[in-house]
Amino acid sequence: MRPLERPVFDATNTWLSKNPTETFLLVLDEAHLYRGAAGTEVALLIRRLRERLGIPADRLQVICTSASFSNPGAAAIFGAGLVGKTATDFDVIQGTLANRQSAAAGGVSDATQLTAIDIAALYGATTDTSRRMILQPFLEWRGVVATASLEQDLHTALDQYAPLGALVNATMTEAWGLERLSMYLFPSVGPDTAAKAATALMALGSMARATPKEPGLLPCRVHAFFRGLPGLWVCVDPECTDLDEKLRSGPTGKMYAQPQERCGCGARVFELYTCRQCGAAYARAYTNDVEQPSYLWAEPGQGFQAEDGRRLELQPLDLLLQPHREDVEKADLDLVTGRLNPAHLGPRMRTVCLRKERTKLAKVADGEKTNDSEPHVSGEFRPCGVCGDDADYGRSSVQDHQTKGDQPFQALVARQIQVQPPGQQAATPRAPHRVARC
Repeated sequence: MRPLERPVFDATNTWLSKNPTETFLLVLDEAHLYRGAAGTEVALLIRRLRERLGIPADRLQVICTSASFSNPGAAAIFGAGLVGKTATDFDVIQGTLANRQSAAAGGVSDATQLTAIDIAALYGATTDTSRRMILQPFLEWRGVVATASLEQDLHTALDQYAPLGALVNATMTEAWGLERLSMYLFPSVGPDTAAKAATALMALGSMARATPKEPGLLPCRVHAFFRGLPGLWVCVDPECTDLDEKLRSGPTGKMYAQPQERCGCGARVFELYTCRQCGAAYARAYTNDVEQPSYLWAEPGQGFQAEDGRRLELQPLDLLLQPHREDVEKADLDLVTGRLNPAHLGPRMRTVCLRKERTKLAKVADGEKTNDSEPHVSGEFRPCGVCGDDADYGRSSVQDHQTKGDQPFQALVARQIQVQPPGQQAATPRAPHRVARC
């Protein structure tokens, strides 16, 4: 509807009006993804497009592509609902599987030969000569005479290799977990040996090519799922007995991937926060009195209405756990009870640091509102109590360890590029990673 695009639709509308026998072609790739609320929006958008062009449903020709339907009738019904047609308007064209004729499970000798291949060394090798030395025993076992190309030799070795045929046929119809797939391919050996053999077979199958421009002999996709961290939690006792004695040199005790109230050593557990600028360690606790805290909780809880008035949720209070600047407030923490500056010191105590002047913010974050007549109370370190830095936009650099943003994904992709075998084709501006690493 923007003026910028209006001429495009007007010109198309005029052309369709002058050519009543022509149709408007719309191609929807991966059509199965258009479902739920997002699919409803796309379906309404397609109907709005047809209305804007002034054409009936029979002048809208639609091609939907997908590899995720097993029922042709369901595919036609889905496509019809998506684009505003009837199921009978669709011709469902199904593909045929290119099953390999030589396909069978591998035996003990197959698993032995495949597990003997040092996959880590293979991926780390930087030349064809070094990779050939690693694969030479397997190639000889398959009766392959060396040629100029290692990829072609692997193709010759695996093209009629029954376990690879079984691997290709199985993975082209459904997704398999590695453990189940390994035992399907090598049922006569143990799970660990089968997993190593299957891993080696997949690596070799992806490298094997009849010519440099053809895809690998194993045309499957591997889906890697990464479960992000919900956070990190630490025992606040640096002398934690649940931690190996050699590791007791840091500011905290044992680390946990899930929240819990107490460590196995009996000390309190709080969420670990870290300064993103200098790496200083903090424990994030919560209190009902930021100005004069006396007891610490590990979670903020929720506010509620009591008979004697409103009870607000607990407020965050950062505990700096390592060497610091001068402008902090020292406090004694009872590691067992979680009390700050108790009247009677317990047997297990440590010194922590709180932010000074907790009745005002050192720097207000963008968009944060304060009332000048009522001082804003905050126990969060802003800026950091060690390096004195803030994050961008006035935010605190002292943050949790939840997996968020694009950085974890970028790190995973970078590592995958590092370990993939170098290609044989020359690099181009559009494909810079084809060049062999050195």
